[in-house]
Amino acid sequence: QELLPSETSVNEVPASRKKNSSYADAFINLIKSYTGSGLLGLPFAFSQGGLLGGLTVMILVGFISTHCMQLLVSSKRKIHKLGHTNIVTFGDCGKFGFGKKGFWFINGLLLFTQFGFCCAYMIFIGKNIYSFFPEHLQKVWEWR
Repeated sequence: QELLPSETSVNEVPASRKKNSSYADAFINLIKSYTGSGLLGLPFAFSQGGLLGGLTVMILVGFISTHCMQLLVSSKRKIHKLGHTNIVTFGDCGKFGFGKKGFWFINGLLLFTQFGFCCAYMIFIGKNIYSFFPEHLQKVWEWR
């Protein structure tokens, strides 16, 4: 089943908004997002929450995430059925519903979450690199 109504074609999207990514690019991006620091941090999360608590929270968050994704897709379908085929991004959906403030609010939240993911990933990588090379990195730190 398509994410957009069948009467909508890619040609209706303005040329400035077209994306040149293939299904392989999208698949690789999906795999990268699932195998990032979140998956690598799961063992620590389970060690802190226990097996039952960890499974409960993980299943609950999975259901909430899936529900929210379905809401986004159905909202975009309804907007396209109204004839607004230039809605491409989440920010566009926010602009359609709430004006420019909605556009900036949604894009700001996306920026905030992506920045948070980057910070968490950098902390995770830094701690792991230090655990593999503590003597070498200690010398580098003292040299500064």
